[in-house]
Amino acid sequence: MTDLELPLGRTDPSLANSFLCCVCYSCRVYQAQESRKSLASARPSWWCALYINLDRRQDRKEKLLKLLAKQNGPLLARLERVQAIDKQNLSLDDEIVVNAVAPHALERTRRAMEEDHYTIVHDEEGNLVHFDDHLTLGGIACALSHRLALQRIAEHPTADWGLVLEDDVNALVPRVDLAIANLLSELPDDWDAVCLGYHDPQGRVHPAALSNEPLETSFSGNEVEVLSSPGHVFGLGAWMVRKEAAQQLVENAFPIESQVDYTLTNWLARFRRRLWKVDPRNLLFYAPSSEEEMDSDVQTMVPIAKIEEDHQSLQAYIDYMNGRPLDPYADWDLEDLGYGDDFDEEEWIRQWQEQRYEEYYGRLRSEG
Repeated sequence: MTDLELPLGRTDPSLANSFLCCVCYSCRVYQAQESRKSLASARPSWWCALYINLDRRQDRKEKLLKLLAKQNGPLLARLERVQAIDKQNLSLDDEIVVNAVAPHALERTRRAMEEDHYTIVHDEEGNLVHFDDHLTLGGIACALSHRLALQRIAEHPTADWGLVLEDDVNALVPRVDLAIANLLSELPDDWDAVCLGYHDPQGRVHPAALSNEPLETSFSGNEVEVLSSPGHVFGLGAWMVRKEAAQQLVENAFPIESQVDYTLTNWLARFRRRLWKVDPRNLLFYAPSSEEEMDSDVQTMVPIAKIEEDHQSLQAYIDYMNGRPLDPYADWDLEDLGYGDDFDEEEWIRQWQEQRYEEYYGRLRSEG
């Protein structure tokens, strides 16, 4: 199978033929009852679908295409690949990096690399213990790759909006194009973006994605609720973006100061207030978090045991990252400080508070 490196709006005939049986079966099942709502039966160039993938991650590409082939033929048939920018081909001094990242954020990245700061600290079970949002070199490459996808949507000759997937999506509902069509009927005309697969404490994929029931009975899409998002969203495993919003993000969300998922969704939520998301308990797509999958080209991860070995405690590590020196007096007692056995600490604190009170309010009285 070849990458869909074709002019925008076109698909690879060999790809379509390879999955013809899947596409035909999907269309046959829903044609009678759902053709009116299906994106697959809409104007062919009305929307585009992209997935972001590194050249060296053929494993992820193959898994994603195999997953889509099962019950999402219409989406697979129009899917195009965005060649991701690889951190292995970047340096912090490259012009593309300097122009895309705010100076203070870039300096923070340099310091993190020099001092071994991690974005993710996790426990033995892969649960998140601590997250720091500094940009890694992989995070910068990820942001640049998402910008490429947004540019493809903004410059598409016919599509009104585009669906963008990351290549680590590992579950989705059958015939997701029908579910998206239902969502579109619920959205206001001026929507900017909808997050379909993202990270949330309550996040889980819709049960239909895990069902073994026949395609025609497993999912209708009608029960998925779409919610207005008042703030940022973490994770861009799958989202749909309108052409105008894509152009606005390319022009205004860069240079970035934080990781790309926060940056893009926060900009939309703050400045346009047209960001939406599906109910986190019924995600249409599922992309695992980095610590859940233990496989990331973006995050830098470390087990909590390593942090405790190197820094004694998580708090000491956080202080180290924030540039706060260890308190040399933390373990000293009153005797060490030379106050003697007769020193009354509580009385000293009381007198100090009274003195400060008189100094402050006495000054106010004199000024009044």
